[in-house]
Amino acid sequence: MLNVIIFMMVFIFARKIILQYSNKIGKEKIEESNKEIVIETFIIFLLAILHYILPLPLKMHIEHSWFTSIMEAIFFANTIVMVEMDMKYQEVYDLFHFINLASMILFIGYVGFPSNYIPFLFFAALQLGIFQFMYGQADAFLFCECAAFLMLHNAEIEEYMWHMGIMLIFLAIVQGVKKNINKRGNLKRPVAMTPYIVASFLIFFI
Repeated sequence: MLNVIIFMMVFIFARKIILQYSNKIGKEKIEESNKEIVIETFIIFLLAILHYILPLPLKMHIEHSWFTSIMEAIFFANTIVMVEMDMKYQEVYDLFHFINLASMILFIGYVGFPSNYIPFLFFAALQLGIFQFMYGQADAFLFCECAAFLMLHNAEIEEYMWHMGIMLIFLAIVQGVKKNINKRGNLKRPVAMTPYIVASFLIFFI
């Protein structure tokens, strides 16, 4: 339970700092209602309980320390702000990617370099060499950042591919219902991809 408390305290604080800083440095301003903040925080709290106390799947369970809980909290606080910005403006600052990358590098520095890095490098090469031309470089970066998180939780190539596959299915269903897919299977109008990437990623977070 201590890890949940540490995670939530850092998540709330880091999210506020990152949001304020992003609003300060850019033209796009992210404004939220208290209701949105409460609902979002409650959902993250439930996910934290599942992640730290009732971890599923067991294959991806690792022993957490106070430091790794802090790094994960920063990663999620930053990613949530990234999603909000993309949903409102369909734009994401490079700052968000740097924060995610830094949190995972510090995580690795604390626990040591993982032995399952080859599948991660292969997946990252696919994202940056091929798939970024399908949905954009920023989205490919986010896939790599999520994969780095999963790598540190014993993930292999199948988990990375499942993450991408579930996201694409989720995207196709939602945009199909909204009639935003043409006969060639392409989107008629561009949409924010980060909500779909993060929503499918949360399946593995728990």
